[in-house]
Amino acid sequence: MISLAEVIQRQVEEELHNPASARRALEELEQARAAGEISAEEEEHAQQVILDRMTGAGPTITPEKE
Repeated sequence: MISLAEVIQRQVEEELHNPASARRALEELEQARAAGEISAEEEEHAQQVILDRMTGAGPTITPEKE
């Protein structure tokens, strides 16, 4: 018998890796940037998080700004 937690986990994983979901998220970022709600740096970081999620890559480590 499949537990409810396993079903939910499977649905979450499918949504995280769904190209349509990623596209919607990227479009929302673009709209937020155009409306001045987020900066270019925030948009770029969020885009990278979405792409990493799609590819299964871990977080990208970037050097700290001095």
